[in-house]
Amino acid sequence: MNVYYKIKPLFDNSVEFANPISHDEFIKNMPKLLKYHKALHLRPIQNNENILSNFTEENYCQIVLDCKLKKFNYFGGAAPRTKINVPQGEDLIFTANEAPADQLIPFHHELAQSKNTPAYVSFYCKKSPETGGETPLMDSSLVYRYIHKKYPEFEMKLKSLGVRYIRILPSENDLSSPLGRGWKSTYEVETKKELEEKLSKMIGIEYLWLDKGNISIKSEVLPAIFYNEETKEHIFFNSLIAAFNGWQDKRNNRLKSICYGDNSEIENDILKDITNFMENNKVCWKWMEGDIIWIDNRQAMHSRNTFTGDRKVYASLWNRPINESNEPKMIGCRNNLVNMPLSFGLWKVKNAKEVTYNAIKQGYRKLDCACDYGNEKEVGEGIKQAIDEGICKREDLHITSKLWNTFHKPEHVILGFKKTLSDLKLDYLDLYLIHFPISLEYVPIDKKYPPEWVNLDNIMILQKQDLSETWKEMENLYTSKLARQIGVSNFSSSLLRQIVNCCKIAPHANQIELHPYLTQQNMLKLCREYNMEVIAYSPLGAKSYIELNMANEFQDLCNHKTINNIALHYSKTPVQILLRWAIQRNTIPICKSSSIKHMNENMDIFDFSITETDMILINKLNKNLRFNDPGKFCLEAFKTFCPIYD
Repeated sequence: MNVYYKIKPLFDNSVEFANPISHDEFIKNMPKLLKYHKALHLRPIQNNENILSNFTEENYCQIVLDCKLKKFNYFGGAAPRTKINVPQGEDLIFTANEAPADQLIPFHHELAQSKNTPAYVSFYCKKSPETGGETPLMDSSLVYRYIHKKYPEFEMKLKSLGVRYIRILPSENDLSSPLGRGWKSTYEVETKKELEEKLSKMIGIEYLWLDKGNISIKSEVLPAIFYNEETKEHIFFNSLIAAFNGWQDKRNNRLKSICYGDNSEIENDILKDITNFMENNKVCWKWMEGDIIWIDNRQAMHSRNTFTGDRKVYASLWNRPINESNEPKMIGCRNNLVNMPLSFGLWKVKNAKEVTYNAIKQGYRKLDCACDYGNEKEVGEGIKQAIDEGICKREDLHITSKLWNTFHKPEHVILGFKKTLSDLKLDYLDLYLIHFPISLEYVPIDKKYPPEWVNLDNIMILQKQDLSETWKEMENLYTSKLARQIGVSNFSSSLLRQIVNCCKIAPHANQIELHPYLTQQNMLKLCREYNMEVIAYSPLGAKSYIELNMANEFQDLCNHKTINNIALHYSKTPVQILLRWAIQRNTIPICKSSSIKHMNENMDIFDFSITETDMILINKLNKNLRFNDPGKFCLEAFKTFCPIYD
């Protein structure tokens, strides 16, 4: 098309592209333009003379077709809409939300309350209203930065728990409500049976039939904050504000429409304040007939003001161009940031530099290290490479390491810590743990490192040491800010109480072996009482110990019938089920893999929830079976009796 456009970035009133852009140039560069500008206004220029003209309905349809976008079906949305029959196809465009003119439609990302969301939204104004009817826009990264600064605890809860949405849908469309789309048109079914069949295939969704043919549907757990790896920005991406302010009609109560992923209540006062912030920082677009707006749905929210007159605005939903095989990597922050309830472990990892770098690149931000693993220098090199390449910043990472058994004397604690710090090429650690409550004879670093379980004579020598004195030096690491948190690992309940009863600073975490064969219910309860984080190592059970002859293949949970049946039900792997089980117990499982494919599979566990019934089935597998027991392997390997557990 020999047509030229004038384009205006809507989030910057001071910017308007100096030179007109041709139709072909716009089509070619549209994804890139939206990536950087998030929302654009488009008007044609008459005869290339810089005189603005109007788009027709036909022009609008031709533009969206020429962009060769993947058409996105409006499936699961609540807004009443009507398909517009145009020559190019009846499913191409439809009306914007047909809610009554006197009702405000609050800020939202299109279909953010669903698992699948469109990449772009385009609007065309066929007829402007007499008054009002503007489309306010909000930069979602700006909202995130506000929350990050003012409500860090709220941010952490959103990242770690996710959110759920509850809607009550009628059987038929209710045009008196902006939430009035009926379940028949929402899910494209005709009968209750058809709907139940569709809902049963949507993992994590709960539903309840009500009177008058209404149905209450609670969504699966969904992320509320995303990280856009294309733009390197965090995004407040959800329907919380829309639901809190607008999901209200004769069926729905807006105050009961949302909750955290664990079903707990979301703080109303915070949502009110965020709403005020958005109102004070929004950009309002006043429609004129013939206007076209393009919005990056992943980066910008939109709403609708009340109006008078006959307002006709059409919309289309789209994903990336057909010739682009990959979607931008939008990772839910529960899946990749410091507060993600999933850690990447470096025990027994070879090629640790490469593996560490790849893990960070794939989105892992918690790394679990230890002096005893013998690879901290390589891990440090991988961390440095990732930071140098701009994949992350140091403050984006949460690095854990551990004090080995030979450094328990108070004067040796700092030596062990500084060696780890030097190897990892860091100025501080985020979490430092006492690795085992077993004190061994000191082995000088320059003589042997890592010290392992035996001294220079290849003998395991136990050393008398009051661990409360060791803990005082751990506290010094904390007060000097060399370690941002301190904790323990492999401590029994009695040893844990001993530390708590004598300390000034209680352990922030206890890292323990935990899997369905060893559920550790009492330890979990005790840690909750002490407000300690529980980090679960060996969440797959025997898998890491088979090659060490500390377990056999018949003890592999990934081959257990119950785990496999549950995995089949949720269309997940046994590994994903085991990791998800650990997370739903409010623990942080440590996973590992040298394979990028498996790294990503391990993170792909935040799009479903295991039902309470299935959680109970998994819990019943408990055998109090411990694979990592020094009382056994030290006796067998080193003829030294040093039990931790009764």
